[in-house]
Amino acid sequence: MVVQNKDVLAYSQGFKYLHWLVALLVFGMLFVGFLLGYIPSAIKPTAYMLHKSVGLTLLCLMILRLIWTVLLKKPELPESMPRWEYFLARFVQHSLYFFLFAMPLSGWLMATASNKIPVYFGWLRVPFPGILPDKALAHWMSEAHYFIAYILLGLIALHTVGALKHRFIDKDDVLNSMMP
Repeated sequence: MVVQNKDVLAYSQGFKYLHWLVALLVFGMLFVGFLLGYIPSAIKPTAYMLHKSVGLTLLCLMILRLIWTVLLKKPELPESMPRWEYFLARFVQHSLYFFLFAMPLSGWLMATASNKIPVYFGWLRVPFPGILPDKALAHWMSEAHYFIAYILLGLIALHTVGALKHRFIDKDDVLNSMMP
């Protein structure tokens, strides 16, 4: 995950592409997720099938990303960062990981408990293991899924503002370390 380049640690190209692929899919899923209620009924089943399928794909990508992150060293943040800023950066990063797992898991649980089991891109039924239809659980997961969307929007905003601060105010290589 980390490569040496002119004495500056940076993420590997593969990890950078994985980061940006996840980011694009998350942006798309949040955008589409908020619009699902307004989609014409003629295409609603396809839209939900695609939303669930991409959500499961995101879950798999996040598992891959977590394994990659745990096995390989991450570049260090600049030593010049104030302690509170370092803590905030790591808190936002870890929170993003947590909620990027919680979001697809809550959707998958909701779909299975609603007896609307995801059919991965129209060809493979993927029920959540051990979950039976349960209206109360489905409702609770629906609320959680919706709430997590707003948490993710806030975390993404903080993450983006932090990256832009490094680029334009601190003028360090933190943002460059994640650019492909």
